[in-house]
Amino acid sequence: DERGRKLWLPDTGEAWVGCEVYDRSTEQLTVKTDRGEFLVIKSLGARGIQITDEDGARKRVHKVFELPQRNPAFLEGLDDLTALSYLHEPGILHNLRLRHRDDEMYTWTGPILIAVNPWKELPLYGEDM
Repeated sequence: DERGRKLWLPDTGEAWVGCEVYDRSTEQLTVKTDRGEFLVIKSLGARGIQITDEDGARKRVHKVFELPQRNPAFLEGLDDLTALSYLHEPGILHNLRLRHRDDEMYTWTGPILIAVNPWKELPLYGEDM
């Protein structure tokens, strides 16, 4: 049973939106997004997936063949991305979004330093620096 499994869903506005599996049948997956929407996902084989509102009013197709899993909540916002269970595009973007929200400018991914919003004034240095 996949109910409760946390995934990332492609989104035209935010690149990726978090969702949780609500129901699954042999032909489709129903998820509830972090925004509270219920969406139905169907595989289109080599064309990707089709995402439809629960009432079937709005349809969109994405060239994604597998929905990436979300990292456990206790790993969100870490300062080193290599510690994430799932190191993929939505996981990286979400982690950087959280760190930016919390004014944590620097994030590591192994030996690479990522600076998000490096021009924002932060109380890092006193008058003597």
